[in-house]
Amino acid sequence: MKKLWLFLLILLGILGYVQAQSQVDIITLAWDKTGDRLAIGYEGGSISILNTETGIYSEVVGPAPSTNILSVAWHPTNDNLLIVGAVSLYWRVYDVSTNEMVNYLKVGSTSVSSVSWNVDGTLIASAANWVRDRSEVPRIDIWNAFTNELVASFEHGGYINDISWHPTDPYKLASASSNETTRFWDVNLGIQYRPQIFNYGGSTNVVWSPDGSQVAISQGSETGPFVGIWNVDEEAEVPMHQFSTDDYINIAWKDDGSLAISDQVDLKITDVERREIFENISTNDENGVRRLINDLDWSVNGDLAIGGENELLIYRTPNTYYIIDETSDLARFINMANANTSMNIFDMRGDFELTESLPNITGKITIIGDEAQLTTLRESGMLSVADGGQLSFEIREN
Repeated sequence: MKKLWLFLLILLGILGYVQAQSQVDIITLAWDKTGDRLAIGYEGGSISILNTETGIYSEVVGPAPSTNILSVAWHPTNDNLLIVGAVSLYWRVYDVSTNEMVNYLKVGSTSVSSVSWNVDGTLIASAANWVRDRSEVPRIDIWNAFTNELVASFEHGGYINDISWHPTDPYKLASASSNETTRFWDVNLGIQYRPQIFNYGGSTNVVWSPDGSQVAISQGSETGPFVGIWNVDEEAEVPMHQFSTDDYINIAWKDDGSLAISDQVDLKITDVERREIFENISTNDENGVRRLINDLDWSVNGDLAIGGENELLIYRTPNTYYIIDETSDLARFINMANANTSMNIFDMRGDFELTESLPNITGKITIIGDEAQLTTLRESGMLSVADGGQLSFEIREN
């Protein structure tokens, strides 16, 4: 069952804060592919769809009362299909446009902790866990999304906390378990296609990078929990990068490469190449009140949604951070920034010699550096701001 990790609800600089009608925990949430709607699963069995443009909620006919919704996921191509997993014998598919259940399947367990479609919508992966009878072995079942035929089944040694499909390969997926392993499966081969990654104390989340070359895993170690970044094609004994946390909490990977990581005390935002934490937001409000964060998700528009205890629902557009330590980074990152709706923070490191004009700036960029760096950039004549673009400079404080 998806753990309910404790966090505070109120972040500094919130752009959107929503409180719905009842005060129950939000356990899981997911943006649709347009970035305009949030599917929200609650303690007690309710499911809501929030239109973030209008602020209007619509209720989905959900499972039987007195259960907990553990997983929600939108279909990759159909805007109106939502798949739901719960503390239940079934996973279910709803058409939110008609508010009807259009498919369901009994999985042979008492908890569907994770369920989702693969990248092309042809397969469904569901976790089969047992909340009372511990004699059964947890497993991942792969179903034909059109016929409900069982295609493959993979056993795990402990409660399966998360299943994550590869972002481009429709036959590969990863799973995180409490039995101290993260495993990588190939549906066509019917086996693990690379060695498992050992996680001391277990793992709660595994998420793919946008291109599928890396995974981020919330995991434990003898010195404490952390989020590790692993190259999937390399069989290294240690992650290529890691960020310390206070608990095995939640991870969300944005399309541009930055990570959001929540733990017991704050929310961390990394730079786009995941080299360091740039933003570390305390979740204490002015009264010291804390509510717990249970799930995170990025939208295609760069909005970050946070759901948790006592109807906590926050959605905002965090800044995007870039470390500029090579001249070639400037053109590449300007193009990335132009595609973002967020404020893009360029942190200048090192000396630069510009020899050709940079792309027109059409997005919002703030360049932070020392006075000599900023003077060089201003006077270079290589920077140009198009209509609708925004460029500002900020001297780094020593």
